[in-house]
Amino acid sequence: MLKKFHDDPEHQRDTASDEADERLYVIDMIIDRREGPGRRGREYLVKWKGYDEDENTWEPAGVIEADVPGAVEDFRKVLQESGEDIWMDLNEEEEA
Repeated sequence: MLKKFHDDPEHQRDTASDEADERLYVIDMIIDRREGPGRRGREYLVKWKGYDEDENTWEPAGVIEADVPGAVEDFRKVLQESGEDIWMDLNEEEEA
């Protein structure tokens, strides 16, 4: 049977940082959209559930659209209700 080389906890690797990367972040809502600087492309400003507004972040649209399409649809509905018609531009970009 294999045994750890170091059984002493002081000599074991700290896994706290690995566990932090495993956290699941939940989108509360998408607040805005922009064309990212340079080659970054389209981005969404995301309000994270359980976090303050000063912790909102710009995230790549491709990731958000693939992982959380419902949040994108909710954002589109809000824009349509407010009379903003930026989605015509988005659909034309996607078709090109």
